[in-house]
Amino acid sequence: MDTRATSHMTSVEGNLSSYSNLSKSHGIIIGNSHSIPICGFGSTNLPHPHPPLVLKNVLHAPNLIKN
Repeated sequence: MDTRATSHMTSVEGNLSSYSNLSKSHGIIIGNSHSIPICGFGSTNLPHPHPPLVLKNVLHAPNLIKN
């Protein structure tokens, strides 16, 4: 599947089934050119009714307004 996303992201750590903290400060640039911090990354499964699909390296950005 090609979603054309540079990275998948979530604002809720609980959405991730596995999780790794980032030891250094990282950020992402959002649409208004501001940077928001990334705290970690992990994997998640898309819920039903979607076919089974695991997303890996999903970024956890708590200040993200929309997943």
